[in-house]
Amino acid sequence: MDLNPTAEAAYGLSRDEVVGRRLEEILGDEAAQVPLHYARQCVATGEPQRYVARRTMAGRTRTIDVMFVLVPSERPDGERLIITTARDITEHEELEVQFRQMQKMEAIGQLTGGIAHDFNNLLTPIYGALEMLQSRHRPDERLSRLVSGALQSAERARVLIERLLTFARRQHLEAQPVSVVDLVRGIGELIDRSLGPQIQVALDVAGELPAAMVDPNQLELALLNLCVNARDAMAGGGRLRIKLEACHVEAGHVQGLEAGSYIRLSVIDTGVGMDAKTLRRAVEPFYTTKGPGRGTGLGLSMVHGLAAQTGGALQLDSAPGRGTTAAIYLPLAQTEAAGTAALEAEATPFTRRVTVLLVDDEELVRIGLTDVLEGLGHRVIPAASGAAALARLHAEPDIEIMITDYMMPSMTGIALAREARRIRPGLPVLVITGYSSSSLDGAEANDILRLSKPFGSGDLTRMIRAALGEKVVVQLVPQFQQSE
Repeated sequence: MDLNPTAEAAYGLSRDEVVGRRLEEILGDEAAQVPLHYARQCVATGEPQRYVARRTMAGRTRTIDVMFVLVPSERPDGERLIITTARDITEHEELEVQFRQMQKMEAIGQLTGGIAHDFNNLLTPIYGALEMLQSRHRPDERLSRLVSGALQSAERARVLIERLLTFARRQHLEAQPVSVVDLVRGIGELIDRSLGPQIQVALDVAGELPAAMVDPNQLELALLNLCVNARDAMAGGGRLRIKLEACHVEAGHVQGLEAGSYIRLSVIDTGVGMDAKTLRRAVEPFYTTKGPGRGTGLGLSMVHGLAAQTGGALQLDSAPGRGTTAAIYLPLAQTEAAGTAALEAEATPFTRRVTVLLVDDEELVRIGLTDVLEGLGHRVIPAASGAAALARLHAEPDIEIMITDYMMPSMTGIALAREARRIRPGLPVLVITGYSSSSLDGAEANDILRLSKPFGSGDLTRMIRAALGEKVVVQLVPQFQQSE
């Protein structure tokens, strides 16, 4: 037996250690059986034989692609030689695993996004009907209690669907320059209340940080999810550190992240940690290690989806007994974060009656929204398709605003808005949708407002006012102090 320099490196053996020795002497009787089997097959058939071996070298398991090839020799006795090639394919195999995982997550995301979109369509008329029942039957205490409970369940369903859409990267994001430090400080009190007195919370900020480009509301939700996960991993109490820092990432250092500068928001706990198997599946939707009724398995998948859709990434580092670090990488903004000014809440409801062209191909949604809009005092002209809506615009000069579904057969809401404005330049348009779309987020949709399904009458009222150019006032969460 002989080795060339490449084989010496792959097997961790020198040429002097193997020349003139049998394979059983080198590898041991048991370990030598596999290569001997393929060598004998090579001799018997004259065909090349190939197999994959696992070898531990320098404390790490490597994957070796081994091939036996039978070749004639120039020896007088006609004895043939077996040439063995060995190729280290560890990195290639790891990349294949990552690629298959990415394909799996993409397929799950597409399925999840489609299901969530359909559920949002179903939930929209339920929301509207419950709100109408609540407003009209308040004197009946029992009925009011039942309707309030149903509305709470509908709201929980809405939040669940929103998380599904975020995982599927189909959630609409209002990305803007955000001071992540101010955002974290702004929800510090909420984090403290959510974690309870047994968890010590500390905020660690590494110097002055530039603004990140992210949807602030979704980032708040992601941070709360990470903190609640950390709390559940520290059943007997512990310490949670929220660390903020600017960092530069080299290509390939963080999976799914391009080289560049980022803001890294890390949530570090002292909990039980995760083993390798759990860590690999942690961001899969509905995968959870919590007991029944204690979690949906969508928290980490939502954070993963938000980070990816923002142009960043989620990186998890954990091991049993040493806690977990969940780091969100956020791209830097090109401009500074805008200041936050306290605004007063809207005090008076929308009262002016308008004529609304309502377009939705789902009959239940169309009927439900018609009832809600008429309940708010508006006149509604329904249409079941884009073509029907355009015909209505020609025939009804009193139409003041068009409210349209986004995803419809033959014509999307954005395409309909473009055609409608050729007929009626400057027509206010409000697009309602079960999930976001790249075309809805594009430049052509910059002057078209969007409302996610499901929604309440208050949300609908505010968006109608905004589309008509009337003043819309919102209330911001007050700022509070950093946790020590």
